[in-house]
Amino acid sequence: MTSRAWTLAGHATVVLGVCLLAVFLMSVRGTNAEKRHDGDRDHRVREGAGTLLVNCTLANPYNTPYTCRGDLVGKATLTDVNHFGDPLGADGSGGGCRLSSSTDTLTARDGSTLTFSTHGIVCFEATPGFAVRHNAYLIEGGTGRFAGAVGAGTFTVGSENPAIASIHIAGTISVPGH
Repeated sequence: MTSRAWTLAGHATVVLGVCLLAVFLMSVRGTNAEKRHDGDRDHRVREGAGTLLVNCTLANPYNTPYTCRGDLVGKATLTDVNHFGDPLGADGSGGGCRLSSSTDTLTARDGSTLTFSTHGIVCFEATPGFAVRHNAYLIEGGTGRFAGAVGAGTFTVGSENPAIASIHIAGTISVPGH
């Protein structure tokens, strides 16, 4: 066998090995997960701790719910009930900051819910409509496939004007028995 033929055979063996490894890893990934379907795509809720990532948008921040999409929830809606606390003073840009807390409910298409309690700070720029809220969240509970869920992380809200707002939720989640 020539060295060129040997090199091609070696590359083919490596490619075959990588393909077999990929198939094996994909089959193992599904063995300890319960499949859920919300009409959008399959989602897996694993027993133990995992990562929760959700992004939400809203065309009008004064009319919830937000429209969301997340790794464990698929398409969902979020109701955000925010409460402002005491003012903390000017922030140096002509705006001001104050304490903030909220109660939020994330509802997946299948009706399963996650309830969050958040606490943090909201700052308003001098430019009307621009604000950012940085809160820590605690998962207070859940229903359906999120029954018994616990977790914590960050809950960030930004609005560039009164007509556009977004929320980013990132942290941990643990769902027992799934």
